[in-house]
Amino acid sequence: MFIYLLQILEKSVYDFDTILISALIITFVFTYYKTNYPFFFKKYFHLKYILYSSYEEDYFYRFSLFSFVHIIPIIIYSLIISFFCLYVFLKDEISTFLIVFKFNLLLGWIILFFICLFYIFLRIYIIKLFFLFFNQTGKLKNIFLINFIRITIFFSLINIFFSYLFYTLFSFDIAYSFFIFLGLFIILLRPVLLFYNTKKFYTSGSTKFIFFILFSDFLPILFFLYVSYYFDLSKEIISIIGA
Repeated sequence: MFIYLLQILEKSVYDFDTILISALIITFVFTYYKTNYPFFFKKYFHLKYILYSSYEEDYFYRFSLFSFVHIIPIIIYSLIISFFCLYVFLKDEISTFLIVFKFNLLLGWIILFFICLFYIFLRIYIIKLFFLFFNQTGKLKNIFLINFIRITIFFSLINIFFSYLFYTLFSFDIAYSFFIFLGLFIILLRPVLLFYNTKKFYTSGSTKFIFFILFSDFLPILFFLYVSYYFDLSKEIISIIGA
């Protein structure tokens, strides 16, 4: 058992002071949200509420997309994704970047956090752009966008959790392969969940709604992957988009 623990500890050499600061920040934000918004916390972080919600009696969707109840989960998502990418899944690539630009790990985490934050808001605005071509109510738009955020956040964190578990128990290669595989699975699963969770409010027919999801969610992902191919970042992009 002692030898096994040593093998785990030897997988990477970390700046534990920076990890502690990062972990404390994540814990604080997560605890603050759970304590002050328990109803909304369940909607974002419990599988039952991700797969099904009773919209008719639920005031969850009445809040603005840019209110604290929805912004804080996006911040939590960006903090956790950037943390594990920095310290586990993309540590070699990011370490090279930090050495070249003479950044420390904490600054690297902050930069990666804002990249993740920018990405999720970019996806939101792409969907809002496609709504210009589909005449729907503001309620439908809000429900669709919030469901998009909830599905993305929940399954991305599930991916992080199980991938890190594989990393701890086995090896980086196995964990990274699982990370990429589950990221691809999330990319395919999200349009399906968006369709079934939102179709009851879409008044223009299922076929039109399917095309809307393909154009607003699935095609932008394919575009990001196509562009990333030329920068040899395909796997890294998948891990965050799957996300």
